[in-house]
Amino acid sequence: MTTAKHALPFGELAEQINPHTGEAISVALLSWSHAEFVIAVCEYIEKQKELLSTIPNLGSGTLEKLP
Repeated sequence: MTTAKHALPFGELAEQINPHTGEAISVALLSWSHAEFVIAVCEYIEKQKELLSTIPNLGSGTLEKLP
């Protein structure tokens, strides 16, 4: 995952990342950056569940089998 790849050594996220080098170019330890990442992941999972529920005959455990 690109976000995890650009995390700083202790897992914190910088506000801005240099698109060419991947280096942090602004302050880190901004809680809203972390919160936005978590919100995006949660929304992705919810949308995935919603879309999977529209496919007939899918058994339980389908999410665990996805790549």
